[in-house]
Amino acid sequence: MKKTFLNSHTIKKIATAGLSVALVVGFAACSSDDGLSGGNDNNDNGDQENGLYMLEKSAHEQRFAVNLLDQLSGDDEKNVVVSPVSLSMALSMLANGATGGTLDEILTTLYGPEMTLERMNARCGDLIDEIKSLNNWGTNMHVANSLWMDGACFVYDDFISKTKNVFSADVRNVEDLTTDAARGEINRWVLEATDGKIPRLLDRNIEKNGVCLLNALYFHSSWSSRFDEKKTTDGDFTTISGKKVKARMMHHQREMLNYADYGEYEVLYLPLHGNTMEIVLPKEGKTPKSILPLLAEDRQPVESGKYRVNVALPRFSVEYGASCLVEVMRSLGINKAFDRKISEFENLTFERFQIDDILQKSTLVVNEDGVTGSAATFVFGSSSLMPEGNEIDFIVDRPFIYFIRTPWSGTVLFNGVVNTL
Repeated sequence: MKKTFLNSHTIKKIATAGLSVALVVGFAACSSDDGLSGGNDNNDNGDQENGLYMLEKSAHEQRFAVNLLDQLSGDDEKNVVVSPVSLSMALSMLANGATGGTLDEILTTLYGPEMTLERMNARCGDLIDEIKSLNNWGTNMHVANSLWMDGACFVYDDFISKTKNVFSADVRNVEDLTTDAARGEINRWVLEATDGKIPRLLDRNIEKNGVCLLNALYFHSSWSSRFDEKKTTDGDFTTISGKKVKARMMHHQREMLNYADYGEYEVLYLPLHGNTMEIVLPKEGKTPKSILPLLAEDRQPVESGKYRVNVALPRFSVEYGASCLVEVMRSLGINKAFDRKISEFENLTFERFQIDDILQKSTLVVNEDGVTGSAATFVFGSSSLMPEGNEIDFIVDRPFIYFIRTPWSGTVLFNGVVNTL
C-alpha cells in the first residue's frame, strides 16, 4: 500500500483514480443525490462553438469571483462571505443603460472581453431560470431584482423595460429616495427577498436622489448525506494568527467524494442537493490570502480522483458587509462609470449619470443539516443635468476558503474565507 502524507494526514491509495477535477473552470455538476454525476446529459446540441464560449466565460467568472474575494480578505482574523453573482447581477442590470467604454469596462470586468450586451442579457436570463430550477433538486433558492427611482433622474422607458423583461425586476417609483420612509421600504424589500436573513441592508438614508438597483438572493440546500449531530465534537481550530480555539467539528465518512491536490492546497467537493460546496484547504504554512491568486489560474492538479473521505468540518456562521465596493470595482477594472465627466449611460438617461455607491451584505451558515446563505447588493447612481478502498482524512482545522456553485454553469453563488471561529 502506497502512503502519501498531506497536511500530516495519510491518504491510503489502493488504486489510482482517473477523474480530473478542474477548479478554475469551476463546473460543479451534481444531478444525482450523491453529487458525483456528470453535467446535464440531456443538453447535447453539438454546438461546439457555444461550448467553448461557455468554458471561457465560466473561467472568467471564476477569476472575477476569486479577485473580488482577494480584494476583500486579508491575513487578519476576519471572516468574509461575499456573493459574486449578486454583485454581477445588479451591475448587469445597470449595464443595459451603459454605452461605449463604460459598457466595455463593465462587461469585461464581470464576464470577459468577448462578452456582448446581448450575450450578457441571455446569460442573466438563463441564470435566473437555472436558480429557479434548483428548487426541483432539493434546493430552496430564489433571486429577486428591483429598480427604484424618484423624480430627480429621468430614466428611459427602454431601460425600465429591459430590467423588467430580462431580470424580472420589480420597478418602484418613490417620491424621495433620501427619506426614512424610502430606506425603510428598501430594507423591507430586502428582508422579504432574503427570507428574513438580512433585516437591514441600509443603515443610513441615501444622501441624494437618483436611481437604485437591487439584487437579493436566498439559498438553502441540505447535504446529500447529512452530518450526524451525535458525531459532532469539540475540536481545535488554529486561527490565522496561530492561536488554537475550540470549534464544534462535524464528522462524516463519505464514499467516493471528488478530491484534488494542487500542491499548495487541497480541494474537497462536498455534495449538496443540487449544488456543491468546495472546501479549499491551504497546505501547512500557507494562508488563504497567499493562495487566492492561484485559484484564478488555469492549473492542473498534482493528483485527483474519487476517494472515501473522513471529513471533519467546523460548524460556522458568517455575517459580512462590504461597503467599499466602489474602490474594489475600480481596482478590478471599472472606472468610467464612477465619474460623470467621462461616464456613458446614454441608454439610461440623457443626463450625466454616475455610480455613487455599491454595497453588499451577505450571510452564510454551515451546520449538520446543510448550507444557508443570503445576499443583497445595492447599486446607487445619480445624475445632473475514485475506486473503493481509497481513503482520505480531510481535517478542516485551520483557515480555509469555500465556494458554493450552481450545478450546470458553475456560477459562484457565495465564496468566502474562514480565518477564525
